[in-house]
Amino acid sequence: AFLGEYHEFKTFFHGHSYTGNQLGCAAALANLRVFRDEQVLDQLPRKMQWLQAGLDSCRDLPGVVDVRRCGFIGAVEIGPYPLEAKMGFRVCDEMRRRGVLTRPIGNVIVILMPYCVSEAQCATVFAALREALGAVKATS
Repeated sequence: AFLGEYHEFKTFFHGHSYTGNQLGCAAALANLRVFRDEQVLDQLPRKMQWLQAGLDSCRDLPGVVDVRRCGFIGAVEIGPYPLEAKMGFRVCDEMRRRGVLTRPIGNVIVILMPYCVSEAQCATVFAALREALGAVKATS
């Protein structure tokens, strides 16, 4: 957020980003062609099964209190830990050391796969998550 009077122009003007930027429109059209040509949406149900299988592989791990999915977004909640312990950040840091970038929201590890993910890449994400959970649990 920005604080200031209107006449000082201390605000975040984002109109240039969202109002007909030619490069942005060209990129959007190229993405729509990829979605059509590669049948991206037709492949999602199979990829959601990979995501669900990966989430299920974490369900009974020590420290995991909930696993959930909405569409192509997964979440693994760990606990019971106080937020001050930053366990979510610690797990994500361990995942980063294993080559996987993700982020926590508090004690919830968010798994958001790109639509172009392969089955092997999905398996890599969850192997890193399981290893990271074990590493963090061992040090807590």
